Amino acid sequence: MGERSAPRRGPEDYCRIGPVYVRRQLVLLLLIAGSIAVLLLFGLPFSLPDHGARQIPACRYDDPALAGISGLVQVLDAAGRVRYEGEVSAGTYTGRGQVFGADGELVYDGPLADGVYEGPDAKVYRSGVLVYAGEMAGNLYQGQGRRFDPDTGIVSQGQFSKGFMEGWGQEFHPGGALLREGVFSRDLLEGEGAEYGRDQTLLREGTFSAGRLHGEGREYAVGGKLQYEGQFWRGVYHGHGVLYNAPLGVPSVSGTFVYGKLSGLGTIYHPSGQALYTGQVCGERPRADAFLGLPLSEVESAFSIHWQLYSCGEITAFAYPYFNLMFVTESPVPLAPAQEESRREDPEPSESPEDDQAGLPEPSGERLSPDADKGDIIITQVLSYGQPLSCAAQPQDGSPSGRHLPGWREWFSGFAENGTAQGAFVRQSGPFVWRFTPRPPAGEEAYVGELLSEYADVEIMTVRREDKDMSFWYQTAKWRDGP
Repeated sequence: MGERSAPRRGPEDYCRIGPVYVRRQLVLLLLIAGSIAVLLLFGLPFSLPDHGARQIPACRYDDPALAGISGLVQVLDAAGRVRYEGEVSAGTYTGRGQVFGADGELVYDGPLADGVYEGPDAKVYRSGVLVYAGEMAGNLYQGQGRRFDPDTGIVSQGQFSKGFMEGWGQEFHPGGALLREGVFSRDLLEGEGAEYGRDQTLLREGTFSAGRLHGEGREYAVGGKLQYEGQFWRGVYHGHGVLYNAPLGVPSVSGTFVYGKLSGLGTIYHPSGQALYTGQVCGERPRADAFLGLPLSEVESAFSIHWQLYSCGEITAFAYPYFNLMFVTESPVPLAPAQEESRREDPEPSESPEDDQAGLPEPSGERLSPDADKGDIIITQVLSYGQPLSCAAQPQDGSPSGRHLPGWREWFSGFAENGTAQGAFVRQSGPFVWRFTPRPPAGEEAYVGELLSEYADVEIMTVRREDKDMSFWYQTAKWRDGP
């Protein structure tokens, strides 16, 4: 048998690449090898259809076929927009699904039962923003959940009922700092609770009603220091309580508050914590007009500090400079030398006259006589200098309704305020005693304008200084029909 000859190749078996002719079989092999290499490196540039994947049917609201579907479905409105996508049972929204608004934004994502938002792990959206995550029932927040207010940035979490916070819960400032915690009802604190500032300092705590302290509670100043402790009524101090000097941490006043103002019986304290006054109060000051017609013994029992005695003729004032108050009497006030008072108080004289003389203090001026009956010294006027009398009727305008020559009121007030008494000589005649003597007028004296007002049979006289601003000088009160 003869040898088989190789097939002859013609020009059709080659292709020209530039100046070179290459066999077509070789080019084809190279293209196949390159394609395989690209596929190995980058994979398929497209996904092949998965003929096993389920296709979600789409139906309109009014499509009769919807009633026969159970499982996943898309429900379209009349305009062909998707309004629901999720599980249905015999055409009703039952299971987990998503509800969309007419604008295409997500409204609800979670469990449903017969078309109603119902179940755990639900999410509610407003304008595309998540506003609630938690349990739902009857289309309302019901159970444990977390609510977000896009308008205020406040976040509420806890127990919900019929759309409101109900039961124990917490609210947070924008940024996450705790704002409120306690028992809520219809989104407001109702029961034991507390409120906090953005810096997490405690502001208020106690019993709340309709979101305000109502009952026993405490209020704190900036920095978390106690400012008030006691009873509240709809957020204001009302009932028995203690108002504190917050920076010092000591009581300032205590007693009965009426709509935020101390009234009736109360106690006023020094910044050291010492009780200075216990009696009728008004606005954190002694109610001085309450002592009109009462004896000096009542005044002394109310104040724990000693008075200063100002005397001018038949007028005597017992001054309490800490409160800018004077209690005035026209009753006789007997004074005695302090040395004589000391002799009276020495219960056992020594054996020799020399020892007696050695034990006596040096004469130190006048004091209220130990024979004085403080029950017979009746208060006929009270005077407050530098600030108005608490709870007294104030003048309606600045037009004087009367005038008088300067007298003991101006001298006492000027001396108590700045140590000068224009129109009188002043000398200290004892540790707590100052005597005023009218100075002879050097010429025609200027009259002092007075503004008169009345309330509850009490006459109030207000005097202002004759300066550019007509600043307040002093105010006195007396019984209208009294001396």
